[in-house]
Amino acid sequence: MAQILLIHSNKNVHDLITINLTTYLGAHIIPRATGEEAMALMEILPHVDMIVTEAQLTIDGAIENTAEKLMRFIDDHHLDTELVIMGNIEGGKASSLKNGLIVNNPIDWEGAVDAASKILGITLDDLKKKITPEYVPIAAIFFHALHSSPCDVFIRIKQAEGQYQYLKRMHSDDTFDLKDIQRYESQGLKFFFILKSERDAFATYVSNALVLRLEEEIIEASADLDPASQIPVLGESYDLAIRSIMEQGLNVSTIQLADTVIQGMISTTERSKVLGPLFRQIIGLPTGHLFKKGQITLMVALEILKLKNPILGLPSKEDATAKMAYAAFFADLKIAQHEDVEEIEQIVLLDYPDLNHITSMNENLKGMILNHALDGALFIRRNPDAPLDVDIIVKQHHGAINGSGFKTEYVQLASLSRLFILCEAFARQFIYYSEKGRTDRPIILDMQDRFQGHPTMEILVKALQEALKQRETRG
Repeated sequence: MAQILLIHSNKNVHDLITINLTTYLGAHIIPRATGEEAMALMEILPHVDMIVTEAQLTIDGAIENTAEKLMRFIDDHHLDTELVIMGNIEGGKASSLKNGLIVNNPIDWEGAVDAASKILGITLDDLKKKITPEYVPIAAIFFHALHSSPCDVFIRIKQAEGQYQYLKRMHSDDTFDLKDIQRYESQGLKFFFILKSERDAFATYVSNALVLRLEEEIIEASADLDPASQIPVLGESYDLAIRSIMEQGLNVSTIQLADTVIQGMISTTERSKVLGPLFRQIIGLPTGHLFKKGQITLMVALEILKLKNPILGLPSKEDATAKMAYAAFFADLKIAQHEDVEEIEQIVLLDYPDLNHITSMNENLKGMILNHALDGALFIRRNPDAPLDVDIIVKQHHGAINGSGFKTEYVQLASLSRLFILCEAFARQFIYYSEKGRTDRPIILDMQDRFQGHPTMEILVKALQEALKQRETRG
């Protein structure tokens, strides 16, 4: 039986690698949290067959170049231990890897299992027959909008390292409510499981349920209904729509769901009589920064478009509304694919003034952040329902005409891109001040400081100030 040290910070990826290497390759897995822990073990247990590890780990805020340390340790001790490295090694040091393979994506568990199988002499055909577990995880939050399921639902009980038992907890004809799901969550459950063969049917079922809920409670709701009462439903639906797109990509169900959420964002914005209470309602939601930033960005943008000021060089509100709404929904989709939820909450509030902080991050994270605008633009082009040129707004929403990096090329950008940049900057600052409890400085002053010296943006800042004043007067 092969002995394999496994080092991975993402629990889901760690578990998937463990169960596949244990069940299908017959390996004995020894988990370790860091490279230092692995080397300490190898001092007393030098004949480990293989190490599967992330290239880099973040430990107490500091970067550990885990793969580089292990490569040096293996060389210094003249060991035959094979390495499967998940992620890129900085500085071109990958060429010095003597025994092992590199999987470029740090969360590609299938690639890691495939690499381990090659090293251990298992053929790819054998592995493909076995690699996929019978059950697939479904985040518990997806059940919040449901009262029944189209398929049987299971929970997973751990029996031993890498070994699990699946127990049926809901039948396809059962009914349940939110309290039933919350009871499981209160006990620490984050995922239910369904048979892999049922995954597509379940995804369509969830999408249809969310669309129906949004149509009944927001889009087709009475005009007298306070928009603030609709925000919690919209925020939860937004989060679920983003999750669905990340897991399934763009298909008929996820496109329909995204479009309905976007229509809900527009409807809620246009029906609100005053901004302040709605802003505070949004900030108080248990949803993440993605929805809060997107919704506030859209609300502020539509207020500026209402001015119909020809000096701004903007298209009509009728022409621009859908474009701004789609951009607000899709702009940071690629960031949402990051595995660390806490890091996502910080990353979505980063902007050009934070460039020095961004460039000091590890290469994988830095690359994702600096290229997410371009990646998002390429992704939204695959959505046939997206308005024409919305991909340009997404590509340019950090000030770079080509979508790469955080820049201040404002004069070269499309007019709606400039509008989006300003409104998103306002939204970021509003979220930041609200969470810090700051009331000592009007945000408009920050916008004036931020865009000083950029005439095309200074005009928009003045328009923002005018729009907010007019809104207060109308309210």
